[in-house]
Amino acid sequence: MSNCDKVLHHIYEYLNTHDVTDALSDEIREHLEKCRHCYDRVTFEKRLLERLRRAGGAPCPETLKKRIETLVKNF
Repeated sequence: MSNCDKVLHHIYEYLNTHDVTDALSDEIREHLEKCRHCYDRVTFEKRLLERLRRAGGAPCPETLKKRIETLVKNF
């Protein structure tokens, strides 16, 4: 598994649950400092999560959910 794959594989835990070891967290941070692609992806996901949290659980139309899923998959 490449470093990019490893970072993207663990990004949910890193951003949401913080359920990663200190060593893995350090490894992810170091990788993000060097890899623009992963940094951009993580920044996008972080901003998306922040906006979703601010929405406070408001109902979301199914069409919007599908559009977001497509955007995330294609990023």
